[in-house]
Amino acid sequence: MIKDLQLHYIFINPHDLNEDINCNPILHKVKLVHDKYYNNVLGVQRTYWSYNDIAALLSDYNKDLHALYLSINPKYAALLSDIGRFVILYYYGGVYHDLKFVSKPKFVKSLHTYQNDYSIIGEQHPRQKHRVRSGNIISFAKSDPFFKLVLDAIMSRLDTAQNTKLSGSVAMFEIGSGIYIELFSEYEEKREDMMRKRFDWRYLKYHKDIYKANITKWQNIEEQIVF
Repeated sequence: MIKDLQLHYIFINPHDLNEDINCNPILHKVKLVHDKYYNNVLGVQRTYWSYNDIAALLSDYNKDLHALYLSINPKYAALLSDIGRFVILYYYGGVYHDLKFVSKPKFVKSLHTYQNDYSIIGEQHPRQKHRVRSGNIISFAKSDPFFKLVLDAIMSRLDTAQNTKLSGSVAMFEIGSGIYIELFSEYEEKREDMMRKRFDWRYLKYHKDIYKANITKWQNIEEQIVF
């Protein structure tokens, strides 16, 4: 049985990467929303990761990737978050949620069913059945080699971005969540302990107010990805 379910959230302010996120009013509002869902759910622990928290993990993981991470244009905060979720799950396991998602009790209970048979569960895309997406990811084990593959592939593509001055939301997707989607599909066929699962309204709550509070324009910029 899962004694404690570790939920991971990332909050990065592209206008001030080094801020103390515990003092950020938007994250404060988000936490209040999360409190309503989690305070009465036993065995659930939440961690909110900042830009500097992720950078520290990357420094331990790989100095070259850490240096590339520090060189990413802060306006591509979605890319920073993509990298962060993979290194967090590599070191700690648990469940990664985008800020706008919260786990329902049914979701927490369902994990007990899967934990003995699966190491990684990816969120199936609701319309494109062949794809997963990176907004919600479960890892029952620490140091799973799959996340190392993802991180190493990201490092390679970031190095290319630095040398070729890649820009735009399409390139950002190909470097970040696109690599995860690509590799998940490849390794799901090789590993019986990986699966994609549809996390619909029965399991997760998509909170529109959180999305509206935290939405910014950096998602569609055309500036250089890596300085």
